[in-house]
Amino acid sequence: MEMTTNATLDLLECDKDLNEETLSDLKNVMLKFVEMETELGHFRSATEHAKQAINGSNDGANLEEIFDDKFRELSSATDADALKEHKAYKDMLQKVTDMLQPGEAEEQLSENVESSDLERSGLIVTQQDVVTKCPFMLTEMTNPVQNTICKHNYDKASVVQMLEARKNVRCPMLGCDNKKNLQMADLVENSDLKRYIEKKARQTGGKRTRKHI
Repeated sequence: MEMTTNATLDLLECDKDLNEETLSDLKNVMLKFVEMETELGHFRSATEHAKQAINGSNDGANLEEIFDDKFRELSSATDADALKEHKAYKDMLQKVTDMLQPGEAEEQLSENVESSDLERSGLIVTQQDVVTKCPFMLTEMTNPVQNTICKHNYDKASVVQMLEARKNVRCPMLGCDNKKNLQMADLVENSDLKRYIEKKARQTGGKRTRKHI
């Protein structure tokens, strides 16, 4: 799925006037991958359901029949509209939109980032600038996560490294009032900031970060 998204963006970088038919084909490829991943999830769930049913049964229940019934039940609840709600598909559409309509991504991101956070960062010049460097390592973030308590952002790999090295780690942002030690449970992916960083890297000729979805 990541390769499909990157291939689509690479094509758009070469030709912003990419015809609608080609874009539609690429979207369908992504949906096919989403469908395959969804079916794999159903397979695993049905397998686990069948194992539990057999372990708790004393009447010689048929494993294959239990699996098939559960798999059909899960599959019947998945339609085309549900597949289009998959995170990978929606992210692909958003990235295509960001590339075809430059400026909207920055505007949307600005609405999602509080100016007070920017002021406290110590890494910006004006409130309009977006912080893209991790406050731990002072390097460009590639997989930003947001602290749900103070709303500051860090690179996930840097946080993991810090937590492995020390037990008590707090938000490093200058002036942050959050006194709670960092916990992975308090961090969520900041998809808006990640899209902005990826778009910024493409515009400056930087190498796009390739992570598995």
